[in-house]
Amino acid sequence: MEIYYEDAQITLYCGDCKDTMKVLPDSFVDLVLTDPPYTKDTFYSAYKTLATESPRVMKQGASLVTLVGQYLIEDVVLLFKDKLKFNWIIWMNQPGRHIRMALGIEVTGMPNLWYVKSNKYANIRVADGFSVKGTEGIEKPLHPWQKDLSWADYFIQHLTKPGDVVLDPFCGSGTTLVSAKNNGRIGIGVEIEERHCEEIVRRLNG
Repeated sequence: MEIYYEDAQITLYCGDCKDTMKVLPDSFVDLVLTDPPYTKDTFYSAYKTLATESPRVMKQGASLVTLVGQYLIEDVVLLFKDKLKFNWIIWMNQPGRHIRMALGIEVTGMPNLWYVKSNKYANIRVADGFSVKGTEGIEKPLHPWQKDLSWADYFIQHLTKPGDVVLDPFCGSGTTLVSAKNNGRIGIGVEIEERHCEEIVRRLNG
């Protein structure tokens, strides 16, 4: 684990978030926003790390929002049980090309599971569905898991205020960090592959 890039607003670590999150300070994050890799081989470890390590670094009342494939919702909810309070599911509609699953379902978007570090529901006015505005989530020019900037903007703008700290433990192409910078938040990111860290820095300074 090492700090790969740092400026007044953004800190990017190059390493495995399983190790990196263990050394982050307690109770300093206002929002964990991420899209973990949820392939058959990686999903359990990724979501287990997210559920285990996030509560400690989150402030009281902070939110965690994670994308998850519909077929994994039951497994992921079990991993988060007794870790954070489940708040709601917010649907991200992806206009344009839609994939069709083998069982015949046309996938028009994805659920975001919203958790809070609290013993009660978050008192935040927000719609439980939105449509992304770009095409990066379909075309994925920078990363196989890339999401539209408007996905990150939606949650950062609704669940945080300027100056708040946003953490993405699975940075990928850096969409969360770019949104945090654009919206005047402090961004902390972790990415395991150096080649993707290089791309993230280019996006941040582009």
